Amino acid sequence: MLSTRYRIGLWGGLLLLMLFAPHDAQAQELSRSISVVPAKTLLTLNPGQEWTGELQIAVSVPTEVTVRPEAVDFRSQSEEGGVPYFFRPEVDQYVGILSRWVDLPATPLVLEPNVYTTIPVTIRIPRNAPAGGYYGAVLFRVDNSANPDRQLGSSIDSAIAALYVVDVSGDRTETGAIVDFYFKDDLNEGLPAEGLLRFENLGNTHIVPTGVIEIFNEFGFVVERIPLNEANGLVLPRDVRRFDFAWGESRDLISTPWFDLPLGKPLGIGYYRAQLTLWYGSTGQVVHATDRFVILPWRALILFGIVGYGLIRLLGYLWYRYKLEVILGRRLSFGDDKKRDTPRK
Repeated sequence: MLSTRYRIGLWGGLLLLMLFAPHDAQAQELSRSISVVPAKTLLTLNPGQEWTGELQIAVSVPTEVTVRPEAVDFRSQSEEGGVPYFFRPEVDQYVGILSRWVDLPATPLVLEPNVYTTIPVTIRIPRNAPAGGYYGAVLFRVDNSANPDRQLGSSIDSAIAALYVVDVSGDRTETGAIVDFYFKDDLNEGLPAEGLLRFENLGNTHIVPTGVIEIFNEFGFVVERIPLNEANGLVLPRDVRRFDFAWGESRDLISTPWFDLPLGKPLGIGYYRAQLTLWYGSTGQVVHATDRFVILPWRALILFGIVGYGLIRLLGYLWYRYKLEVILGRRLSFGDDKKRDTPRK
């Protein structure tokens, strides 16, 4: 049996899936008008446990809209996170699959304009369910056939989804590893100095890595601390997630129509060492990584050198003129004094 798959983009707390013709403004309007709360639910359940919750969905269009709820599963679509990949599982697929345990209303929902409609969501964990993470979603697809006033065409579809992240207790494995940690350039002209971390989840449940990057100068003093994953992004099992970071910011020391001269803020120059400390898992496992890089604002140094050389030469010239005028002034004054001291005959 072939699987049916969906693609969805995440913006803020809402996940919108839009497969529409670029010229169809009605489809875009309808996709933006659907909202669902909560957008994400995190649960920890035991084998054999049943959980029942609620979802609220509404539309902000002037007419009724009919939607059909269905349970699907999701995975990470990319290392950057935030773009889930929705799918229906194959018959023999089991690990991480939640949709088969989700019960939803079987009938379509008619949504009144600007009124939240509440639907029950029940999750039943089998007694023999293996421990680990399970990842599903309730997808509300717009039923175009039930909305004749908003007929969008057979090639157009719109939907919104609410995520469910379930951790089944038991013999869980929380293991992760740092795949990459580095600043993108070993030699930086200035700040910001940008870098990335790639973290792999080797366990059977999702984990939330958090940490800090300490920047040490060549004398061993900490000059900056950069927090990581403040948004508490999840790393799903068997996935690698990328976290970007940066130190400092750029500003223009000189800006002309012909060229710009950047200068970092703060003014960093020299050899630096970045020390990563990352925590993850329920028991607080810790991993470390180190990288080194150099900041050398060579264009600014050349400019300062030229300006400094010019100032030294100017000061030398002024000092020379000053001494010359003083010496000449003294000689002229000495000559006048001799004339005044000479007796008349």
